Amino acid sequence: MKKRSLNITILGIRFKFVLLSREKLFGAQKAWVDSTSIQITDPERTILDAFDHPEYCGGIVESCKATVNAWGDLDKEKLLKYLDRMRNSSVAKRLGFVLETFDIAEEFFIRFLVEKVKKGYSRLEPSAPPQGRYIARWNLQVNVDEDYLKAWGRT
Repeated sequence: MKKRSLNITILGIRFKFVLLSREKLFGAQKAWVDSTSIQITDPERTILDAFDHPEYCGGIVESCKATVNAWGDLDKEKLLKYLDRMRNSSVAKRLGFVLETFDIAEEFFIRFLVEKVKKGYSRLEPSAPPQGRYIARWNLQVNVDEDYLKAWGRT
């Protein structure tokens, strides 16, 4: 199924809606906006979506910020279950690299992610040019400035 998207601006805020296949419709919870019920993704799914499409959430640096800030509150078992359902090795590669870079994950979690890494290199930031160093452990090309990536945590 081809993904379609709709861009809309409401009160000066640009929203991009992305149509997902049925297999990717999981990890949602009901929320209320005034008297209207809406579906939003839970924190675990939101984190994985940020690594699936960093370009939709402000880039890989914003994905890192969200992950580091939320890590202590995430349900790790649910996160791993969702990762399996996503069937996207690039998500495991990006997440694993970030968790190691910021040294926030337990070793069992890192081992699980390493096992999910498939052949072929993915880019850390999919929308950035294919340049930068390669990390064989994660089959990942780090195509962003790593000092910049880490700098936000020091401010």
